[in-house]
Formats: sequence, C-alpha cells, structure tokens
Amino acid sequence: MRLVRPPAVPPGGRLHVVAPCGVIVDQNAVETSAQWLRAQGFEVTLSDQLACCDPDAPYLAGTDAQRAKALHEAFADPEVHAVVCARGGYGAMRLLPLLDADLMAANPKPLIGFSDVTALHGFLATQAGLCSLHGPLMTTLGLHLNPNTPDPHQSALAMRDALLGQGAVDIGALEVIHPGACQGPLFGGNLSLIASMLGSPWSPDLTGAILFVEEVGEAAYRMDRLLTTLALTGILGKLAGLVLGDPGFVGDRYLEAQGLGAAVCQRLRTLTEGLNIPVFAGLPVGHRRHNLTMPVGASAQLSCDAHGGRLQAEAATAPI
Repeated sequence: MRLVRPPAVPPGGRLHVVAPCGVIVDQNAVETSAQWLRAQGFEVTLSDQLACCDPDAPYLAGTDAQRAKALHEAFADPEVHAVVCARGGYGAMRLLPLLDADLMAANPKPLIGFSDVTALHGFLATQAGLCSLHGPLMTTLGLHLNPNTPDPHQSALAMRDALLGQGAVDIGALEVIHPGACQGPLFGGNLSLIASMLGSPWSPDLTGAILFVEEVGEAAYRMDRLLTTLALTGILGKLAGLVLGDPGFVGDRYLEAQGLGAAVCQRLRTLTEGLNIPVFAGLPVGHRRHNLTMPVGASAQLSCDAHGGRLQAEAATAPI
C-alpha cells in the first residue's frame, strides 16, 4: 500500500500544537519548544485543549471527546500546515474509534510525535492513508536544544527539516545483528504500543515492511515479552527488515549498567534467526538524547556494508 505524503510546511507556515495523550505537566517545556520553532521561521499556535484535564482520568489531557475534537479541528483548519503533539504518556489509543479518517484524508498534513503518538501513526496509515512523522514532542524537543549534550540541535534540526519537506533519511553505522539488504515501507514507533495494537484495525499491515522500534524504562524481561509477542503473532516473519532504536532503547542507566541491553539484543538475534531478514540496532531514535525524525509510511531501504548497517528513506512530506 502506497501512502499519500502530505504537503510539506511552507516557509513561515503554521504549526498547531495539540495534546492527544497525557496531561501537560510542564508548560514551560512546551513554551521553550514553541520559541525555538518560531525562531526557525514557523508560526506556532497552541490549542486551548493543552490546559485540559479529564476529571475521571487525571493522567489525560482532557476527555477523549476533547482530545479528538482538538485533532479534528487542527486537521480541518486550512491555516494549519502541520500538527505537533505536545507530549506522549498515554491516551492516544482511546481516541482511535472516535477519529474521523475521512476528514484527515481530505485535509492531509504532517502530524509529528512519538511514544504514545505511535497509535496515531497507525491510525493515519491504516485509516486515512497518510504518511506521518515519528519525531520529537513539544515536551522533549528541549532535550535536543542543549548545546552540552551529545546531540547539539541535531534531532531538533532533523524535525525542522522533515516538516519543511527536507526529511529524507540517510543513517549509517548501525550495529548489524543479521546482515542483509531489503526495501519496503518504513513503519514503527514505541514497541509497547505496536504490540498493544496487534489484531486491531489500526495496526498497519507490516508484510514486507521495514519496522523500527524504540522503548524506554522497560525491564529486560518485559522487552523480551514484547519482542516474543511479535514473534508469536507472526509479525517478525512478515517483515522485510527490522531496526532497534538507539542503544538505550531499553530505557535507563540501570539497564545499561547491568548489560541488559545486550541481553535484549541477543533475544532478538535468537527470535530472528533463520528469517533471512536484515536486523540492525543503534538507530538514533527514542526517548533519550537522540531522536531523529523518521518518515512513517515512506519508502525505505536497509542494507549492510563494510561500515555497518545503513537506513535510507524518502521524506514523509511532499514538496510544496
């Protein structure tokens, strides 16, 4: 299935921020990100819904109806050129039965976010036929703006370029788990969300796809369980290729210090043995310092050479 690439954001275009997932607990982080995006030439507006909280589920940024309405209004507004998600957390899955795919398909525009927003990437692909952008949230963009980190502006600039239609991906030096080469549509996101959506109408058909996954804060045995779920449901056997997020994809320093990341990679090596697909690790995507923007649904290639693995993909947004 070939998905539609929404138009790129024009210079000076308007980014509208919505909160389809968790309640916003750090308004300053949102404003810091908005200021940086404005400095890049974008107009940035914030939905009133960012201040909402569901009284029955205070971990959500408003009721399901409020959050769905904010998304619908952003897509329907002809003056909005892209929809930026404020934060992840939890809640996007609850919106899937409420969202209007016809409205979104008739008003194609980039939606960007990651973590819990993985559910919305699945919706746009399966129901609206649209590519989208797996990239920083308004509450995480500031992490990539600190000049003292190992990622001084790299992920932030990748987000900017992807919105402007310059988001072709060419990432090398990936760690090879199983060598090989393949091509296919690029899908992915948070592993917990991908596993949770399996069997639902909003889970993309991953036959012949290149899948990338990232995770945070999960114990090694939980990562094992999630990856085993992909194997037991037959998903791994359908893929053209598989890429794991950056070496901290299992989350925090405790897992890394205990070497549990290596244990998870070994489990994946075992699960994919004999599938004859390329499998790589070390993609700079996830909850940590590096979170390059990935074009969900775009055509991609995965290959191995003397220098390690390489992922290439076309931009998810079409030139104006």
